[in-house]
Amino acid sequence: MISDETFWLVAFALYFVDNIKLLDTRDLIIRETLLFRWKVHLVAIPFLVRGRCLVLLNPFMPHCMAFKMRWLNGSGTDVKSLRSDRKLTLGLQRRVVILRCVVYLSLVSLFAVGPVLTSRVGLGVTLLALAPIHLLLAGTAAGFLLLNQLAMTKLRLTSLILECALCPMYLPSLVRRISWHSILLSDGIAFARSYIPSTEREELTIALKTRGEELLDNCDREEERQLILRYLDWAMA
Repeated sequence: MISDETFWLVAFALYFVDNIKLLDTRDLIIRETLLFRWKVHLVAIPFLVRGRCLVLLNPFMPHCMAFKMRWLNGSGTDVKSLRSDRKLTLGLQRRVVILRCVVYLSLVSLFAVGPVLTSRVGLGVTLLALAPIHLLLAGTAAGFLLLNQLAMTKLRLTSLILECALCPMYLPSLVRRISWHSILLSDGIAFARSYIPSTEREELTIALKTRGEELLDNCDREEERQLILRYLDWAMA
């Protein structure tokens, strides 16, 4: 039988692991800041797990969206792709306001109220007290998703609702899960250059230069090497 404290540690661990992402070496992240501004995230020297980059999204900002985008994506630098992705991201920002409130209330009830209340009245009473809150929040999220869908397939929609209903620890990650699985087709660097202020992408040039040099060192084909060089010249211009 696990202790009350262990229960909440395990619960938070499940939520924490859900915020760990593995990216391809040519992926980057476009994420929201606390003030809902966009910031590009590309690490110069990533931590690799079996050839993939390990990234931790801030678990204490569940209301902030994060999108995965490709860089060195020559077919995604056209205006049409950029505008399409811009429309999708802005549309989600406007439409998930209710879900932002749901996920933050869920985070607070589970990992702030839950442990404190457990220390005073015990785990059983705490879970009984939190159950109606979780059902209310999950029901609100499910109703919102069924009405809006947010351009998701019915299978993905059903999967999200069931996950949040059956595992309360996944509900605080709902906004992140929706944005993370949104399909963006434009080049991440082109998107950042077009729509993110230069003050929010100060570290991008350094990271891009370091990652580009690594790609060139591992590149054997002259044609691909020239393609990378042209891309880097354009991206850092």
